[in-house]
Amino acid sequence: MAALLAKISSLPRAAKWAVIALIGIGVYFVIIEPTLGAINSANARGDASEAALDRFEQGGQAVKDAGDAWALGVRRFGEVEYPGSPDSRPLDFDRAVDAVLKKHNIVGHTSTTKNAPMGAGPLVNNAGPDKRVERVIKTLDLTADPEVVGAVIADLEATPVVSTVSSITLRQPDARDKTTRAISASITLEAWTIAKKDKGR
Repeated sequence: MAALLAKISSLPRAAKWAVIALIGIGVYFVIIEPTLGAINSANARGDASEAALDRFEQGGQAVKDAGDAWALGVRRFGEVEYPGSPDSRPLDFDRAVDAVLKKHNIVGHTSTTKNAPMGAGPLVNNAGPDKRVERVIKTLDLTADPEVVGAVIADLEATPVVSTVSSITLRQPDARDKTTRAISASITLEAWTIAKKDKGR
């Protein structure tokens, strides 16, 4: 190193300045520019992280409101299971409905069941193009005291395999009959199924 410095010192002034300039350029490109690049990159990452945190903070209230609405829905209506297999879900659906009717001693009821495709909406959109989502629709017709009918509806709504209670119609069987408090109820409820589309469909 001392010999190199001695050599530089022995050079003419113009040559010395040229060597110093070359050393300065080398230091800039080898040390300073990469360092500046790393600093700029770190600053950019920091700015991006800060922006993401700002967005998260601004969206925090919306996320909290959505969570509160979901929790309220679960408290009021119970949990809902994800659509099941077309082979097993209808059987589970029938068993669950029968259990509710038995719990409330409902006798002499009738029911009809049909299948229908699920209309356009978030569930169908998120299922994917290779899946079909269908509704198993059951209509129950029963007669019972008003409080019993209300309890049946509440229990059906709270049953996870029941995706929705879509309609309720209440009628007084005979307004002239003052000896009974019973009302007739027609309750339509659904379970949902999901499966891969057949190749031919």
